[in-house]
Amino acid sequence: MNENKYNIGIVVSRIDFGAAELLEVDLAVKLSELNHNVILLPQYSSAKFNDKEFEKQLIKYRLRVERLNYDKPLNCLLKVIKIRNLKLDFIISNSRGTDFLSYFISTFTITKHLIGFHTYYYPSELNTPINQLWLRLIRKSDYTFHITNYTLKTNIKVLDLNKSKCSILYNSIDFADKINVKKFNKSKYGIPTDKKIVLSIGRIEHNKGYNNNLDI
Repeated sequence: MNENKYNIGIVVSRIDFGAAELLEVDLAVKLSELNHNVILLPQYSSAKFNDKEFEKQLIKYRLRVERLNYDKPLNCLLKVIKIRNLKLDFIISNSRGTDFLSYFISTFTITKHLIGFHTYYYPSELNTPINQLWLRLIRKSDYTFHITNYTLKTNIKVLDLNKSKCSILYNSIDFADKINVKKFNKSKYGIPTDKKIVLSIGRIEHNKGYNNNLDI
């Protein structure tokens, strides 16, 4: 393993441990345990999501938290300048809002911009001026990660990403090794024994792929 110690910033929209955000917080904790200097950069002030208590919980993991205060434009600009001056080795983002902030922090610096995609996009979503600007931005990123093979292939095609700068970083369930599917009693819940069970977790939105679940 590379023994270099890196300065890493991870931009998240919030830190009150939503499903997607928890992945970024877990990543920050693991990188910190590997003795990297990690700064967690919530997009909004604590007033936006009332997540101050969650911030306190991160102290025990030696995580530094610097709020970018996107909901306070002037304050946000000053914070972006401050973070740029830290000369991070890497900055990681995972949504359109955090991608923009990470781009402003990394552009014309030594900082490498990595983007994690938790979902895929439809062409019809990308026609607005702000999304066209976002497309240009993400294509300039140094590398992108996608949580499934389908997400990877779809985003490469729809977002016109450079395939050589993309790879899969699978989502995971911490307690997966404790689940014994073979012992699940289908008849107890009125499910025919010859039927398959598909579990899906997420907001009920079209880009979460529930239409694909129904097709199955």
